[in-house]
Amino acid sequence: MDTETYQDSGSTAQERFRAYLRGRNMRCTSERFAILDAVMSTSEHFSVETFGERLEASGFHVSVATLYNTFELLCQAGLLRRHRLDHKSAEYERVLPGQSHVHLICTNCGSVTEVRDPEVAERALQTGRHRRFRPSYFTLYIYGLCPQCRRRRKNDGGQPRRKKNDD
Repeated sequence: MDTETYQDSGSTAQERFRAYLRGRNMRCTSERFAILDAVMSTSEHFSVETFGERLEASGFHVSVATLYNTFELLCQAGLLRRHRLDHKSAEYERVLPGQSHVHLICTNCGSVTEVRDPEVAERALQTGRHRRFRPSYFTLYIYGLCPQCRRRRKNDGGQPRRKKNDD
């Protein structure tokens, strides 16, 4: 069970999701809350497929359709965030109160590094016309080369590594 409280409502993720569902006359099913609990205990990015495999390995079976539908509800409730990092399928991450961050995405290997820097949002809002804007969260994507790929590229004489074709 999560104990983090959300600044805008002072509630936990379970309470927030329950209120979201009830406010739309939707059922509060045990499957939805089991998925929520598993999401809130996952600290890294995940796809629907890898999340489903993790649930299955823990002995909890749920259909892929239920995962997609519940993920959509969790996104709408502000408890889960969907990302398109690089050219991969959608990845998700839990939303915790006050934890906006920057994603550093390597354009060569696809690795993603998260950097938490609350000053980034402050700096962005220091311009006169945005002072009245009250952000809920922010996500910033910065694309470039990770240290390993930069080292590899330097050692290869500056040439990017190409994947071998199986043709």
